[in-house]
Amino acid sequence: MNFSYENVSPVSDGSGYEESIRKLESIISTESQNSFLSKITEALSFDNYSICICSPVSLVYPNLIVDTNHSQEWDIKYKKEKFYLVDPTLHYSISKALPVRWDDLENMHEYQEKHYKDYLTLAKCSGQVSGITFPFISDSKDYIHLNLSSNGSYKEMEEAIKKALVLVPWLSASIFEKARQLKVNHAKTERDIKLTKREKECLFWACEGKTAWEISKIVKISESTTNFHLKNSVQKLNAKSRQHAVAKALMFGIVKPDLTTQ
Repeated sequence: MNFSYENVSPVSDGSGYEESIRKLESIISTESQNSFLSKITEALSFDNYSICICSPVSLVYPNLIVDTNHSQEWDIKYKKEKFYLVDPTLHYSISKALPVRWDDLENMHEYQEKHYKDYLTLAKCSGQVSGITFPFISDSKDYIHLNLSSNGSYKEMEEAIKKALVLVPWLSASIFEKARQLKVNHAKTERDIKLTKREKECLFWACEGKTAWEISKIVKISESTTNFHLKNSVQKLNAKSRQHAVAKALMFGIVKPDLTTQ
């Protein structure tokens, strides 16, 4: 793909943006996705990228998937040393929505503890001298972020960072959704289990704190039938209880706000 600033310029006719979206839609493997991201990274004058998907299949043990073009040595070290426990770019992305430069991240009060500082020092020694993080949360409640980093100083990368802040958000939603789809195709979880319309309806009202009796009156079925649908939901979601099923339904985005009920 011929990717340059010119064909995705915010003052262009948009053809570059549309071409990039078409390229993303045609991606069918992690390898082709990584090739696409490598070309974008190079076009934006950065050295490396990493894209991380944090799926809260469990709040205590979330599923974490990272694709990167960093050196194999850093990739192995990141996993072996469990750097995800102290990586401020990952922790930031779980709680924030706006892009952030790493020099600003370093100065945030949440990341002043020694383990965060030590991680950032190690990252700089590995060639990640400057960088920027783009967070995103998917419709299915996956926490996703894209990191772009460079061996150059912030002074040297100032113009590239400014351009990335303009251009990357154009493509970020499409990039992240494609990355999520590729992972979903290889790892089926509770969020992919299909509930029936009635099961979702009963679970929706359970999320609102309604009892089985109250739900039965709202959806106009018997209380025993309501309990039947709720029990099915618990089993399908591999939950320990009705309350656990409610938590999973909300966490995975299975149950969503319904403006028609107002």
